[in-house]
Amino acid sequence: MARLVSLFLFVFFTLPVAAGAQDTGRGEEIFERKCKTCHRLTDEVKTGPGLAGVTKRHSEEWLHKWLSSPRAVIESGDPEALALLKRFKVKMPIIDLMQDEKNRNDVIAFLKTLE
Repeated sequence: MARLVSLFLFVFFTLPVAAGAQDTGRGEEIFERKCKTCHRLTDEVKTGPGLAGVTKRHSEEWLHKWLSSPRAVIESGDPEALALLKRFKVKMPIIDLMQDEKNRNDVIAFLKTLE
């Protein structure tokens, strides 16, 4: 009986953590569907910057803001966003999938695997 209670408690307390875990495979899938048209996973520049090392260049907080609304980050006067606009001359579009925090977490987790 004690084993059953212990097993139940283990599952009960670890399941929410697993459910909220980041899914790098899903992040890669989203990248392939929505991002690779303009970005490479290397330093190579396409329409936008190469994404190798992007999670070292920008904080997770900044990446969340940028992915959810690049326009808002630019309009806020953020120096990093303004530098990207100056260099690439194109505003990154708002992507519907990036309005979901879980999707952003998954993409960021995937990008971290590139380092």
